[in-house]
Amino acid sequence: MTCSLRCHRPPTWSALSPCALITQQPGGKMYLGKPPQQMIPAGAKKFPLVNLDNSEEYLYAVFVEDSNDTGPVTFSFGSEVVGTQSPHTWYENSGYSSFIDSGTHGLQLPEDIFNKILHHVYDRIRHHDHSCKELWGDENLTTLKDSPWKLAVSGSQVKCAMDHVHDLAINVSGTDIVVSKSSFFYEWQPCSDLYMLSWYCSYSGGTGVVFGTAFFWGKNLLFDTSDLSSPYLYDLGPAEGCQKDFGQIPGNAITLTGAPGQALGRDGTIAAVVKVGTPPQELTVQLDTGSSMFFVANKECRKINNCFYVTFFNISETNLKVLTVSQEDFQKKRKGCQEQGLIVQHAMMRQSLVHCEDRSGETLLTCNCTSSQACLHAAVEAIQMHVTPGQVCGITRKACGEPVDFLPSLSSSFQPLQAPSYKFVHPPQDQQLQVTCQHECP
Repeated sequence: MTCSLRCHRPPTWSALSPCALITQQPGGKMYLGKPPQQMIPAGAKKFPLVNLDNSEEYLYAVFVEDSNDTGPVTFSFGSEVVGTQSPHTWYENSGYSSFIDSGTHGLQLPEDIFNKILHHVYDRIRHHDHSCKELWGDENLTTLKDSPWKLAVSGSQVKCAMDHVHDLAINVSGTDIVVSKSSFFYEWQPCSDLYMLSWYCSYSGGTGVVFGTAFFWGKNLLFDTSDLSSPYLYDLGPAEGCQKDFGQIPGNAITLTGAPGQALGRDGTIAAVVKVGTPPQELTVQLDTGSSMFFVANKECRKINNCFYVTFFNISETNLKVLTVSQEDFQKKRKGCQEQGLIVQHAMMRQSLVHCEDRSGETLLTCNCTSSQACLHAAVEAIQMHVTPGQVCGITRKACGEPVDFLPSLSSSFQPLQAPSYKFVHPPQDQQLQVTCQHECP
């Protein structure tokens, strides 16, 4: 079941300053535009950015000059150096590149560096802190060392362990990129008193660093892409309650939200409310610096499997626009999928913007369109109105999405960039998580 649509975010004179609080309930402010130079603190750290794939995805990493005169990128956990990388490895690594992505949870590190950090914490608890060792027990300490992704400990265990956790400082061209130690653990579910690790190693064994939500934790940051040929990241300093307005036009801050304990978690996200279209319609969307898109998803995505694919083709030789809906054999075997395939097939046949014909086999139907927007509008409306009717919301694969209504036909300026995406092709880990939106613990 494809449940999300992707909308293009134009790379105009954009600059934004997210301020993320250090609390179990994700919050803060996002200030729009570039503030006057006198507003930037004298002690702010300034990092040049580079667009890794040199495309409209705008996937940014901190720039390091790859030359013989440039020193290595150095990783320090407290006073201990836990690893180094050459500038070349910083970019051209196996697995993932090193980039800044508020749409990724926590902090992803190279396996060797992550293991040294774990060994440090393990060693300090086991051999230097008897009371914490007794509180953790042998089983949890072994899990920390050998299977950290399985670790689940209590708040009291986290409290004593934090005496041995440090900020991670990554020195790039003489300036430290700092990830706060307070982001090391996160509460698995609101009010559960079960904590897991927010920092983790690359699943593919790569050497890349992904600066996810843990990097934003407790900071004021400024992403300045007003000049796309020379973008910069500023670390403006601690959040300090997000009281200082860094917006180009003061008083226009956007509130950041999220489910308690979940911004750092495996499905964690920082969210914001924006208005899209003409006339404007209000949406809760993911604050995602790792993409030039934002996602709007139906809340039922948490409960269903992927049942069909929507694919758009632009045949340049004939200038023909074609959209297909297909369903593979493995999808047809899933509960309810054949019914959903028939529903979207019939819904597309009734769309006035396209001319569709039934097909047999894996391709359910093929539609010819007068324009790419006609194809995409028809697919979005058919799926939303007939397959997943009702509320549309942002970030509903998280613990608690904020429902909104959004109908493309009501916003004449709405132009989806792509067909509905496959972001929810696999059910999320928190599929069955039940959380009330007020998040008040007993």
